[in-house]
Amino acid sequence: MSKDKNDKKEPKSEKDEFQITLDFLGTQDPEIHINYKKIVEDKVQILEAEIEALKTQLTMQKQEAEEENLKNIAKIQTMARRHHEEISSMRKYGGTKLAEDILRPIDLFKKVLNSPVSSDEIKNYFIGFEMVIKQMEHALEENGIQQIQVNIGDQFDPLIHNGNETVESEEFKTGQIVAVISNGYKLYERVIMHALVKVAK
Repeated sequence: MSKDKNDKKEPKSEKDEFQITLDFLGTQDPEIHINYKKIVEDKVQILEAEIEALKTQLTMQKQEAEEENLKNIAKIQTMARRHHEEISSMRKYGGTKLAEDILRPIDLFKKVLNSPVSSDEIKNYFIGFEMVIKQMEHALEENGIQQIQVNIGDQFDPLIHNGNETVESEEFKTGQIVAVISNGYKLYERVIMHALVKVAK
């Protein structure tokens, strides 16, 4: 019984099978060897074709990944530029509302100072007030706020003027400014207050 067990053949290893194949090819008809060689060559060609296809696929995937990466970089750069522009704009024009709130009373105060006075005491007060107004205007100019220059006879421009009233005039042509009611102002290149004017019909 034990002898039968010992007689059982051990499984062949890959090396053994390879050797058997070589022995088989060496002992069989040459035509069989040629056919087997052709089968191997065909298989090699198939594998080479598959390898080339994989290389092509990898090249395309790499190219697509690079293109996608460039697109993402461009998007990030665009977002960064917009963010920088928004921050710059906020810093530049963030004080618009405050400027408007300050300019209105200053403009009104200047009108009062242009009013005729008879008392020397009041005139002295006015001189002091004018000095304060000039200092305030200088501070505003240092922060990019400038008065829009409007002259009588200028052509009405809706970008910087606001027509308060149209009046009949023999002296001025249609569309010309005949009076300035209140001054206009710019914060850098942006109009924050239109000049209020009267325009000839």
